[in-house]
Amino acid sequence: KYDDFASAIHEDSIVKIKGSFEHGDRGDQIKCFEVEELALSEQDLQPHKLELTLSMADFDQMRSMHLNRILRNYPGRDGVVLYVSHSDGHTYRADLPLSVDSRNQTMRSELRELFGMPVWKAS
Repeated sequence: KYDDFASAIHEDSIVKIKGSFEHGDRGDQIKCFEVEELALSEQDLQPHKLELTLSMADFDQMRSMHLNRILRNYPGRDGVVLYVSHSDGHTYRADLPLSVDSRNQTMRSELRELFGMPVWKAS
């Protein structure tokens, strides 16, 4: 059966496997029924930006420190841009000096929990 999938199985390949996991006398095994090599597009390889939009009322010192901790827990290669809108109608932009994994769902969940709503847009 290996010969059917040999072209997809090589160093640094990313594959999708349909099969089963077995734990037996010969150790742990993955029995594959299908193996498909996944190809990344140019768009997948480019870094993105995580844009956070907050109102000044939602951005106190405690939340600022908590936001910093959350973002540092999910390092990646995507830049972070923070937009803070004031009650006078002005919006200020800050490019934060860190990079994150903007697609990380756990990070997004923590951001929602901190601010009570989704405040991000990945671009």
